Amino acid sequence: MDRTALDALFSPRSIAIVGASNDPKRIGGRPLNATIKAGFEGPIYPINPNYDEVLGRKSYPRLSDLPEAVDLVVVAVGSRYVESVIEDAAMAGARSLVVFSSGYSELGPDGRIAQDRIASLCQSNQMAMLGPNCLGVINQKAKAMASFTAALDLDLIKGGNIGFACQSGAFGSYFLTLVSRRGLGINLWVATGNEAQVSVADAIEYMADLDEISVIGGYIEGVQDCDRLRSALIKAHDAKKPVVLMKAGVTEAGARAAISHTGSMAGDDQVFSAFVEHYGGYRVSDLDEMIDLIQGISLGAYPKGKNLCLLTMSGGAGILMADAAGEADLALPSPSPEVKDHLSALVPYAALDNPVDFTGQFINDPTLGGQFLTKLSDSNLYDAFVTFVGHTALDETIATPVLETISTLSTQGGAPHFLVGLTTPPLEKLLLQAKVPFLTNPAKAVKLVRSLYEVSETLARPIESLAWQGDPHIEALFDLLVASQAGAEVVPEVASLSFFRSCGISTVMAIRATSPQEALKAAQEIGFPIVLKIDSPQVPHKAKVGGVMLSINSKRELEHACYEMMGKVARRVSGAEIRGFVVEPMVSEGLEVILGVRRDRDYGCVIMVGSGGVMAETSSDIQIRLAPITLQGAISAIERTEFGKAIRSGVLARDYDFEGLAQLMVTLSKIVVSNKRISEIDLNPVLFRQRDKDPIVLDALVVLAPEKVPS
Repeated sequence: MDRTALDALFSPRSIAIVGASNDPKRIGGRPLNATIKAGFEGPIYPINPNYDEVLGRKSYPRLSDLPEAVDLVVVAVGSRYVESVIEDAAMAGARSLVVFSSGYSELGPDGRIAQDRIASLCQSNQMAMLGPNCLGVINQKAKAMASFTAALDLDLIKGGNIGFACQSGAFGSYFLTLVSRRGLGINLWVATGNEAQVSVADAIEYMADLDEISVIGGYIEGVQDCDRLRSALIKAHDAKKPVVLMKAGVTEAGARAAISHTGSMAGDDQVFSAFVEHYGGYRVSDLDEMIDLIQGISLGAYPKGKNLCLLTMSGGAGILMADAAGEADLALPSPSPEVKDHLSALVPYAALDNPVDFTGQFINDPTLGGQFLTKLSDSNLYDAFVTFVGHTALDETIATPVLETISTLSTQGGAPHFLVGLTTPPLEKLLLQAKVPFLTNPAKAVKLVRSLYEVSETLARPIESLAWQGDPHIEALFDLLVASQAGAEVVPEVASLSFFRSCGISTVMAIRATSPQEALKAAQEIGFPIVLKIDSPQVPHKAKVGGVMLSINSKRELEHACYEMMGKVARRVSGAEIRGFVVEPMVSEGLEVILGVRRDRDYGCVIMVGSGGVMAETSSDIQIRLAPITLQGAISAIERTEFGKAIRSGVLARDYDFEGLAQLMVTLSKIVVSNKRISEIDLNPVLFRQRDKDPIVLDALVVLAPEKVPS
């Protein structure tokens, strides 16, 4: 998109409003009235052939009658008139349009045709178009209110350092109202509607160039162009401007059928989250979280570490915050003995371990909170402070001393402070001036601290390149594997394991047997105890249908297992072709995890790690990253799984080989990136073992994409 056309759209110097109305509450009146009230310094031209004057401004019949070419044309007429307006705008030399009109792609195929037609008309005349079916643009710095959002009627909106782009105008208006009521300021607000031309990604990329913007929020329902969004996220990251995204449509009604666990677990929504995280964005799950995080970033309340101090005048709130700190992996160091002695002298019965409870005595002596905070802050032990004052902040005689202390400490540039409680407008103003985020939910305040820490870490590190030239050795091995499969979609387990061993991955030795007698011979070669699995192309996941039996210790047990297994699978999988069995040694020392990769049509290759074995059927304990992954990126993903957290915290033994499992992830990601015929891979389970033992793959599944037939 041409930058000068976007300048004309997002920061216009002259505006014409087609369909302008004398009623400031109507769609054609709101943008005109609001822009006049805001003090827009450039010319504003109402276009309406029925009036000589609209809201005190001279009205013109057509755009071509204007005395000059305008930067922005706001189209507030019915869809049947839009094409002629665009043609008139092109003849008049306009550079951009905001099209409020509905009746396009949201109505189906016929509407899509009409939308494509007006988009093509704008494109051929080098005009940027926002919409159709959109709520427009608000630029507080330029005082351009090219929108009909009812939020403009509230007189709450003020200038600031926040940029926001959304596909839903109603949601964007609600966001605009909420952040304004929080006392925060908007620089540029864009509602893109149907995105026939200009998208949320275009708006984010534009905002990344604006010095006045420090944080960019976005609400999207779908991504039409992943490459554009990738480019926008990279540009914002390079400009050190966090992008906070909320995406609707997280459930996958009618989700695609997937053969592998990875294909079903790493769904489109999870892959989108991995995409956003990889390119430096931050995804939130709800509106409250979005506004809290944007507030924290806007105020620059970044913790430098994970040592958190919780202060409270309520034991219950302290417990809630401590629980939230544990879930967020934030440390709660106790104050030093010297600090404790000092605080104990102030309130003899106070709980001082962290959370620090300055008790209800705060009501009698409102200076207590400030005295506690000052002493704890002077200890230089903490990276952030969260203070709970509850409803007491509604009484300014009680709350003012502690809030003034928080504000003073915050402005000194040390660890950021966060306030939890109900406050009055004057106290909120005091907090905002001191750049102190304020919330009403104790647990969410603690979560915000963690989120801001993660955002600061993301800003500090470069985006990892996904460039990979391929490995000729791996590619050659894979070609041999494909050639041996005679067009099959699913590669049998024995062949899959053999391929991964050739790639340098440790796997169990698997022997294929076509009969119980051959299975016995294989077991004797391997040595009891063994694992017996069914061999059937219709049964990719064997355990759920009785196709896996563990710890078989004798010839008699094996013979019984073979016939029992064939019977179970035949009954549970109608039409299954049973080709025999797979015999493997029984290996059980280690944690069962799943590793997998899949090729996403929009976002590229992704890799997954999570709790494996039978847990893969039901567990949501997974981490997904874009591939190829780096060693450090893989270690980070493992550490964020539930089993990784349990190991790092000491709940499980600490001597597991994180680097060994991470290296396996690196190799697996390179395998899928090197071979475009790979659709999905499951390694499940993989035994995650202690430092002196490599992780070992116990089962493998490779799913091939259909081979493209030359045209």
